[in-house]
Amino acid sequence: MKRYILQLTTILSLGVLLLTNGGCAKISEFGDTNLDPNGVPEPILSALLTNAEITTAGQLITQPPGLFCQYVAEATYPSTSLYAGLEIESSGNYSGVLQDLQVILNRCQTPAFASKYGDVGTQIGVATLLKTYVMWTLTDRWGDLPYSEALGGANNPLPKYDEQKDIYAKLLSEISYSLTQLNPTGAAIKGDAIYGGNVTKWRKFGNSLRMLIALRMSKRHPAAGGLAATEFQKSLDNGYGYISTNADNFSLTYPGGAFLNPIYGQNISVDRAVALTFTDALNGMGDTRRASMGNAVNGAPYGLAGAAPIGGTYARMGNGAFAAANGTMVIINAASILLAHAEACERGWVAGGTSAAKTLYEAGVTTSFAQWGQTVPASYLAGGVADYDLGNGVAAIGGTTVPGTNATTGDKFKRIALQQWIAFYPDGIQGWSNWRRTGIPDLRPTINAQPVGTQIPRRYKYGPTDFTTNKAAVEAAVAKIPGATNSQDAKMWWDQ
Repeated sequence: MKRYILQLTTILSLGVLLLTNGGCAKISEFGDTNLDPNGVPEPILSALLTNAEITTAGQLITQPPGLFCQYVAEATYPSTSLYAGLEIESSGNYSGVLQDLQVILNRCQTPAFASKYGDVGTQIGVATLLKTYVMWTLTDRWGDLPYSEALGGANNPLPKYDEQKDIYAKLLSEISYSLTQLNPTGAAIKGDAIYGGNVTKWRKFGNSLRMLIALRMSKRHPAAGGLAATEFQKSLDNGYGYISTNADNFSLTYPGGAFLNPIYGQNISVDRAVALTFTDALNGMGDTRRASMGNAVNGAPYGLAGAAPIGGTYARMGNGAFAAANGTMVIINAASILLAHAEACERGWVAGGTSAAKTLYEAGVTTSFAQWGQTVPASYLAGGVADYDLGNGVAAIGGTTVPGTNATTGDKFKRIALQQWIAFYPDGIQGWSNWRRTGIPDLRPTINAQPVGTQIPRRYKYGPTDFTTNKAAVEAAVAKIPGATNSQDAKMWWDQ
């Protein structure tokens, strides 16, 4: 691992970001990669941060969840969308991004060294927030995972698997801690390709992350005054604000060349298309975001039994500037946070009630349209299919491979949830997780699922390497799953 870190930091140091006038840093070319990694005596913290951010953004749309929530369809090699073979290694996720962030946190314990890369407290806060975000996306895929004993390296090669409820508690604690570390008067940190060291925006991200994590617990803690509501309220009480405009989106802009916008790769792919489920919903609602989210009117049928080459027939992800090699990948957007706030108001978790919920809902929808360069159609919110009080959604979406799938919205919570599904696109991890939480839209499994009758997965199964490398801990985690089996149908803690 040490050799890997040294080699990585040597390469990335050539592209370390330069901050000017407090603006966002930009990714540079890595340059000559044929350097002796043993020539670098210390890790370059700014380069590790840059790498962690680039990698995190790049992983959002390359995961099975985009198939599970039917944003995406496999056209050439149907497999994951048929739900077979979903034993996926979790252990490999603890190298790379999480290891980079842990190195930053470890080296920040030596302030004299870490201060070369900007304010030490802010580095700790940023690395902790990123680590929290990554761990959240991991536990929402597998459930119980190593956390409290993770990333110890040779000091603890066999970490225990923490229960998801304990991981969630730790995530929320880490956010509170990170906000106390971010220092608005300290030297700007180096290597931040997302916010250019802007502490105000990192604070908004931290609050926004807590809002989403709190809302994910709504089935477990639905009551006003309960744990989820209390945690949500914290993000409104500390005065730091949250991501409420697209200017504050947690996003990364790629320069092209060696660093390509992930949506660009999906756009030119012949293996995947936007799912017909998704385009049917947008087309049925007269939703003009469809023109930016995909490059054709109709998506590919979801869950096909065999190949159906895309050619020029089906929509591929992104269109125009949104699919450019030097485009922007939005990780967490203002629309999803405004909609989360709307739901919290409607639930009575926070002040405002239905009136505030409607205002926030309409702001969230409008902000999502703006993110995609579109204007809300005149009849969309006012008396139309997405009207907060009366909108009916779409009766049937997805076609013959997913009979019964619909996006009907008989109440306000369903209208919020449908707009969340749209706003999270193309982030399949959030789309799949929010669908599991809300059941909206009413997605049905493909008729071609293998074996016949298999349902849309509720979790990843631990993979063979997980059992090989940490057998006792994984078996202990499996024993806690309902039915004590490593099942993809088992609902995780917050989904019960």
